[in-house]
Formats: sequence, C-alpha cells, structure tokens
Amino acid sequence: MWVSWRSDWDTHYEGPLWELSEWDGILVKGYIPADGASSAVPYAFLHRTFQEYLVARYLLRRYADSGLNAPEIQEFLNSKAADPEWYLVLLLLVEQLTQASQSEHPLPDVKPLLSRLSDILLDSVQDRTGQMAVAAVEILLNLHITEIETDVVTSLRNRLLLMMRNDQVNTVMRVHAARLLAQLGDPRPEVMEINAITFQAIPA
Repeated sequence: MWVSWRSDWDTHYEGPLWELSEWDGILVKGYIPADGASSAVPYAFLHRTFQEYLVARYLLRRYADSGLNAPEIQEFLNSKAADPEWYLVLLLLVEQLTQASQSEHPLPDVKPLLSRLSDILLDSVQDRTGQMAVAAVEILLNLHITEIETDVVTSLRNRLLLMMRNDQVNTVMRVHAARLLAQLGDPRPEVMEINAITFQAIPA
C-alpha cells in the first residue's frame, strides 16, 4: 500500500485509519487529546450497521471457539439479546447462524444457541414497543419453525396487529409488521376469506 499509493495517487499514504476516515468515509475521527497523541484519537463507524455486523461476526466466532460457554455469548444471552438496542445484532447473528454451513469458521451445533435466542425472544414479546415481537417473528420465519407452539405464534400475530393499528408506532415499522404478518399468516377473516369481506356499494 505504501508504495502503490504514491504511484497511483502521487500522495503520501498515512495508514489504514487515515484511509478509512479521510479517504473512504467509513470511519469518523473523534477529538484529538490535548497532548496531541494521535494514537489516542477515537474512531467511530459512520454507519452503525457496520459496527453491528462486526459484533455479530465476533459473536459467531466466539461461539465457534467455545460454544455456549464463551463468556461473550453468555453476556449476550443474559443481558443483550432481549434489549431493543441490540435488535439488529441479534438478527444479523441469527441470519449467520442459519447459514453456518457456509461459514469459514467451523461451528459446533448451532441449534442450542438458536434455541436459547428463540426462548429469550418469545419471553419478551410483551415488551412495550413491540420491536422484540418483530424480532421474534423474523427469527421464527428464518428458522422455518412457525408451526410449533401455536399459542406463541398466535400471541405474535396479535402483537403485529397491534403494531399495525397503532399510529404512535413509526410508519416504517408498521409496514414491516404488516409484511411479517402476511408471512406468519394473517388471522383476520375479513382479509383472508372472500365470504367474510364486507363490501361497500359505490354509486355509479
């Protein structure tokens, strides 16, 4: 990089952090300490999803190394998995677990971790925002296990209906809930059965 950069751009290459922040815009440089020590300058991702993706990848690697006994996995299960702030990390982790056979890291059986995550989500479907109910539905659909535990699936359908009808919920999330409900199975006869639909006469 040091040699090719000067050849290609006729400038001095100042290192990968400089490239990722000043050149690519992937990282954002924080404040410079009073003593001017550049090694202490913090960096953050411009888009949080980069960080969430890498956290999911890290958890996947730790699970590959030590299974459920990995301290990071235990911390995630005990205090993070049901937290809406960790919603996207959870979804990314589940997606990667379900594609474990394509991973470059040999994994132990993924079912124990997926089972724990499913239990945590299904226990938290009554949260105030309904966001974790959405996460639970996405995981169930990902795992193709929506036929089990009918009472839980019914509860999730009801939570999605409440979200769709709540004008205090973000519009994007309401639309997302509606699409998930269509995949999970819309329970409303007036939507799914022609004989249950109420028609309105419209004058010519």
